[in-house]
Amino acid sequence: MRATRGFMDAQIVGAFARLGLPELLAGGPVGLAELAVRLGADVDALSRFLRSAVTIGVVGVDEAGCFVETPMTVLLRPGPRSLANFVLTYTDPGMFRPWEQLDNVVRSGHNHTESVLGSDLWEYYRQHEDISRMFGQTMGEQSEFAADVALDRMDLMGPKRFVDVGGSHGVLVSRVLEKNPEATGVLFDLPEVIERARGYVADRGLTDRVELVPGSFLENVPTGGDMYLLKSVLCDWDDEHCVRILSNIRQAAGPDTPVVVLDWLRSAEPTYFMDVTSLGLLVLTDGKVRDEGEFRELFGKAGFDVKRIETATDSWLQITLFELVQAS
Repeated sequence: MRATRGFMDAQIVGAFARLGLPELLAGGPVGLAELAVRLGADVDALSRFLRSAVTIGVVGVDEAGCFVETPMTVLLRPGPRSLANFVLTYTDPGMFRPWEQLDNVVRSGHNHTESVLGSDLWEYYRQHEDISRMFGQTMGEQSEFAADVALDRMDLMGPKRFVDVGGSHGVLVSRVLEKNPEATGVLFDLPEVIERARGYVADRGLTDRVELVPGSFLENVPTGGDMYLLKSVLCDWDDEHCVRILSNIRQAAGPDTPVVVLDWLRSAEPTYFMDVTSLGLLVLTDGKVRDEGEFRELFGKAGFDVKRIETATDSWLQITLFELVQAS
């Protein structure tokens, strides 16, 4: 029953964040009546909602019957290591509704996103600017976590021009440049994503060091980089598109230019996070979490040899670094 009703838990967490309750509880315990007034909410509905939220740990209740924050409440409040955007993104219809078609996905081997959203996921985001922005922020936050564990494993020193392919808001390339003050970067993504990235890059004080280039990695990739970065892109695409993306990078990079891919790596034994994530990628976009053999096959088809594979683990995020060189 708990597994079947899990979608209810997800929507409780999402609604808790959308209502702004994590912020309202930041100052200490608050009673039901006061919360109802501050939210403009129906008292009975809010009571049922908060009692349900207590049962899954999203909020607590003290001896006086007031509601208090829990560690999960804090995670839903905007700030460092926040999961607020993650929760809002994953409980939005764009991520949520395609799962209604899971049985058909299993039968066909392909996503049925268009049947419930009216378009593929990427077009859905283009049509919903606010959701697209949250998705970008979610990916940026995951890039921060990835950078925390991956940058020490990359050779970033010396004057270099780093090209971040499909880099969203520019978190990874910004972190790279902060670690290497003499380097410059190129952030390459779709035009609407690049426009949103301008503010982020400016806030990091990197406007003069990051060139913002709009385009599609399915068509071409900027030339002239000393290192190419590709984070959490291949998992979103089927093999055919992955080979196209990698081939475009190979054509743009010089023969001796390293390419660093950061992505999830599926282990031999099933694990909840990686295997459910892999299923979700199929449901949404026909993507997948690949094992080492599948990655090596993709890289080989695109004309790359694998120089190094190293997996790094944070408290909750595991990321694998693949360093590639062009095949001789």
